[in-house]
Amino acid sequence: MELQSINISRTASYSPRPNEYEGTITIKGQHGTIQVILDNKLSSEVLKLCADSLTRATKELAQNLTAAVFENAGPAIEDKS
Repeated sequence: MELQSINISRTASYSPRPNEYEGTITIKGQHGTIQVILDNKLSSEVLKLCADSLTRATKELAQNLTAAVFENAGPAIEDKS
């Protein structure tokens, strides 16, 4: 079996279940494709499992972007004396 996709989104404020999470997990097997429907509770659990990795990746991205800005920036103040 091979994971094809995980999709989680928040429902619209005007939907029957406003601002809840819903999603799908799609898995491809030898004999076909299976799709698991995630309700609000299951979607929230999947997001909790991913939260630590998402936080770590976001911090790394911010550090790398900040470093790139400082590496590519010229001097802030030039001495014209």
